Amino acid sequence: MRSNHKACGVAVRPVGDVDGISFTPGSIRNGDNGFIANDHYHQYLNDIEIVESLGVDAYRFSISWARLLPRGRFGEVNPNGVLFYNKILDNLILRGIKPFVTIYHYDFPQELQDRYGSWLSPLMQYVE
Repeated sequence: MRSNHKACGVAVRPVGDVDGISFTPGSIRNGDNGFIANDHYHQYLNDIEIVESLGVDAYRFSISWARLLPRGRFGEVNPNGVLFYNKILDNLILRGIKPFVTIYHYDFPQELQDRYGSWLSPLMQYVE
């Protein structure tokens, strides 16, 4: 399973916490970042066709919290993000491939990082 950051890149979604790290000079060897990554955002249909051609009946992927809720709890749901994931789910189901979705894989909205300082903050850990 790949994280959304590794699969889709950040070129077409709001910045998440891991992006802030990857775009900080000196953080990653050779100055690499996740701007394009595997370009799953644009290649998802090809990727799903490959999965189907291999006879695989399940596909695991992660959802970018930053793509769905760019400002975390401080903003609106991004309809383009919802549409993107619906297209992936619809295409998998159409081909008889079971989607297995990871809701969080090292990627949350940068605004939450800036406001709370990541998971060490009790405000990030609290759930009702």
